[in-house]
Amino acid sequence: MLIQLSGKHTRVTLPALSAPRADDDDDPLTPTAPLRVLIIDDDADIRDVLIDMLADENMVATGAIDGLDGLNKLYDEPPPDVILLDMRMPRVNGHGFMRLVDTTSYSDIPIILISAESFPDRGAMQDERYIFVKKPIDWERTLPLVKRKALEGRRRRG
Repeated sequence: MLIQLSGKHTRVTLPALSAPRADDDDDPLTPTAPLRVLIIDDDADIRDVLIDMLADENMVATGAIDGLDGLNKLYDEPPPDVILLDMRMPRVNGHGFMRLVDTTSYSDIPIILISAESFPDRGAMQDERYIFVKKPIDWERTLPLVKRKALEGRRRRG
């Protein structure tokens, strides 16, 4: 798969998916609207590539430059179904973001932690909402995880 970055952008908005077919009505995993993903990473190249790749999968992805920006997006935009969170960022890092989110009504949104470090925070790893993905990201393995966690998040939030 060839990925080209074309300029800077932080949001991709896609039209809603068509209504599910009649035979899909019994399948709880069939979304009726695009899955929403918030990507919090201070590396613009990584953030933009992830936004583009998720857009290719008919998901709506929004980018944030750090935990503080991500928290603002939670309050200013429709809530995401899942959050991809880099752990090392300026201002508010991944750990700080998780602590802040735990005090809000968004604490039930699944979070996929992204880090180049081999050993993530063991405390976070004991919480079933968090899943760890090591950089560089293996997209073939990570995309199904993002979809599954986004669907779980959507079901939790109703």
